[in-house]
Amino acid sequence: MKRKSAFLIALLIVVFAAGCTNDNEKFIQGTWYMRSEHLDSVSGETYLEVEWTFSNGAFEHRACCFNVDQHLSGRYRILDNKDDILTIELFNIRGSGSIGPAELRLIINGDEDTLVIQGGQPYTRLLSGVTSR
Repeated sequence: MKRKSAFLIALLIVVFAAGCTNDNEKFIQGTWYMRSEHLDSVSGETYLEVEWTFSNGAFEHRACCFNVDQHLSGRYRILDNKDDILTIELFNIRGSGSIGPAELRLIINGDEDTLVIQGGQPYTRLLSGVTSR
């Protein structure tokens, strides 16, 4: 009987945890792209390109600016989820210019299928096949 009870409790935990995946987290899955012309006036530079990829608790970040490529990867977890705003923590970060745990604020615009990361310009979805809300 104890074995059945433990199994049922474990099953309920798995079902509850699966149900915790929210619409906001589903929305951010995939690759997001932003291009800014802000460096166009700098000699030898044309623009800034940034990509963020979120995939089931993992992230990748790529950026090119001042002829230096940056690539970071690691894990993320949701710290806060209110309306169309997610606050996530990045951890186990590896790559160029590695940093310790960091928080990002993501603002979701489902109507325009865009994502604003840390108050910057809107990112557009790069990969197709990911459904928006």
